[in-house]
Amino acid sequence: MHLTSKYWLLLPVTILILISAKYLPEKSSIYYFFSKPSNLKYSEPYKGGIRGWPLTAINGDGIFPYYEADIPLIGLVDTGVYTSNPFLLGSKIRQIVIDENKGCSSEFHGTMVAGLMVSNGNGWSTPEGMIPNANLLSIQIGTDSGTNNQQLASAIVMAVNEGARVINISLGTPKSSPELEESVEYAISKGSVIVAAAGNQNLPYNIYPAAYEDVIAVSSLSANQKLGNNTNCDIKNIAAPGDYLLTTGPSNQSEQSMQWISGSSASAPLVTSLVAVLLSKHQSLNTKQVSQVISQSAKEININGKSIKILDIKAAIKLADTY
Repeated sequence: MHLTSKYWLLLPVTILILISAKYLPEKSSIYYFFSKPSNLKYSEPYKGGIRGWPLTAINGDGIFPYYEADIPLIGLVDTGVYTSNPFLLGSKIRQIVIDENKGCSSEFHGTMVAGLMVSNGNGWSTPEGMIPNANLLSIQIGTDSGTNNQQLASAIVMAVNEGARVINISLGTPKSSPELEESVEYAISKGSVIVAAAGNQNLPYNIYPAAYEDVIAVSSLSANQKLGNNTNCDIKNIAAPGDYLLTTGPSNQSEQSMQWISGSSASAPLVTSLVAVLLSKHQSLNTKQVSQVISQSAKEININGKSIKILDIKAAIKLADTY
């Protein structure tokens, strides 16, 4: 596989492995960002799954998890999903592979992101997704080490053509390209909403596709109402919980089937889930209107002199009812 740009999975920088890659242009590198706690035992405020602090932080108690089955198809562009996980066995996941190197992917990242949307645990001590009965189209690109512009663009177009009304992209690159931008424009023109992670490196430059116009860019929020570790944030972004969320891992063995995930990779699927529910209730909403609802209903707070918008689920649903 020829990698043409730097990509990374948007998890916190707790382990940094710098590898010189012979398939990349000279002096290029791939960065891996994974958080792998040694166990699942954490003290306050990490009580467990999404039914703890995450839903409270975004005013979603009593709304999510949302178990109705009328949710539009959701596209997940990621590393693939390990569907044999015991908390995903009953989930409605269809997979498409567009990378010939699929065998090199452990499906670690994609499984964690999927679990935050469609897993079927109890939401406290076991993983439960925001929308457990939703239909999820997983499009596997690259491996857990990353991918490239061409594959991401192809996956976005494929998701749209397969009927995905919402597309979750929990990865990004600092390098835009015409083909990537065109794929995003195509998705928007067809009425699809793209939700993308904004990144975790606190970088002074944009991350794509999150930075494109009309893409909902998501930053990470911690349990104490502060921005997640090194998260990228702009007034355009929406912040959502992304600090040690309990989710699924690529295993069917006991505790290995459960993982913590942190970063904007974790925050994006929470916003994606709300977008899917809004579209299920208001099918005529277009992409711009969905973005407006999410942004205008958000709770705005000041953190370190910066104005931050935090997702507000009940306010968003109420505002959408006026459209």
